[in-house]
Amino acid sequence: MIAVEVEVRHSTSGIMLMVARPDGRLPTLRQCEEAGEDHGLFDPLISTAVMQAGTRVVREGYTGELCRHQWGFSAHFGRNPYGTSSTCVKCGVKVRHETPQRGTRTTFTYDGVWELREHVWQRWVKYGPVPGALQPQPHHQKGAARE
Repeated sequence: MIAVEVEVRHSTSGIMLMVARPDGRLPTLRQCEEAGEDHGLFDPLISTAVMQAGTRVVREGYTGELCRHQWGFSAHFGRNPYGTSSTCVKCGVKVRHETPQRGTRTTFTYDGVWELREHVWQRWVKYGPVPGALQPQPHHQKGAARE
């Protein structure tokens, strides 16, 4: 994937990211969403308006409740796939990570819907949205084409 440049601006409403590509073209929605997640946003909201040539604005779109998770029993499962599954005793969100027996790609799932990159999942496992608070967008579905 092509690298993006991110400029962080702070305001009273939170952080705003200015995402640009070095080649001057507009960054894709996926690049903007991943830049937002990498900067701690739970639901990156990508503005369709372009402030500067080749730059998109990304802000926090999540306004729901967050939970500082406390994990109870962690269930380990084996065979194909293998991994662990846990449930938060405070909010009830379920997290899971699994690896196919011969696979090299571990899947990190949050709330049964969200497949996240590992470093985002690790952050959400500590402090993240309560179950059902985030609504999947069409581009979050498996196999969906992302601009």
